[in-house]
Amino acid sequence: MHLNEERSSTVVGQISLELSERTALQVQTLNLIGPSDIVYIVRPGVLDSQALLAFIQGQCHGLALALAERTGWPLVTIESADQTCLHVCVERPDGFLIDITGAHTVAELQQAVPGATVRHADEGQLERLVREEGWALPVTAAAHLWVDAVLERAEKGPALAPLSSDILRRTIELSELRIRFDWAGRPAMKVFVQRPEDDRWTSYGVVQFPKDPELGVFAIDFKPLRLEQITEAWLSREFDPAKARQKLIAAAVE
Repeated sequence: MHLNEERSSTVVGQISLELSERTALQVQTLNLIGPSDIVYIVRPGVLDSQALLAFIQGQCHGLALALAERTGWPLVTIESADQTCLHVCVERPDGFLIDITGAHTVAELQQAVPGATVRHADEGQLERLVREEGWALPVTAAAHLWVDAVLERAEKGPALAPLSSDILRRTIELSELRIRFDWAGRPAMKVFVQRPEDDRWTSYGVVQFPKDPELGVFAIDFKPLRLEQITEAWLSREFDPAKARQKLIAAAVE
């Protein structure tokens, strides 16, 4: 596999497109493959929560390759204390590390991940991540659609917190209970319950997402409307107020 010659099959709606480095996409949404049968739904070239999620949790290496192709800057990996690769970005000539969140110093990255090591990398190392560690194939051609916006963020700021994506949260009241959903963009979300008169939240459980029946993947459309749709469906089918009250009683005596 040669990553610099890669032509990745990417799904746009129901259409499978073969993307080359010069492809110009005039579409409203684009699906980027991630690890573990995850597909991230994004808007081409837009720096928002959906893109942040996709390029932090699934396609950081695709974006890093696109940035390297555009600028010639070297690839860099962020590795944990046990040498597990956590993230891939590029190094600007002034030493700043560039990714979807903007420009950060090595010290800022190491503060975000205590004990982390920053190493220069090459495409062979990224191939090994795909081959041996379950990383998704990099969608470098599609990632080029974000390069201009990422370089502008890196140059002008403001930078976002390094190595972090957003959490979408929804809180509602039902059956004299307050219910909170926390979604970090994975195929599951955490559920908490609370009595309206209390401040303490108690874990109720986890909502597991099903795979898309047609595509056979977890389609992650990371936006508030989708969060509302998922939680409304779950509340109507699965939420048990009696179980929630039992959880609250048990938490009160702990």
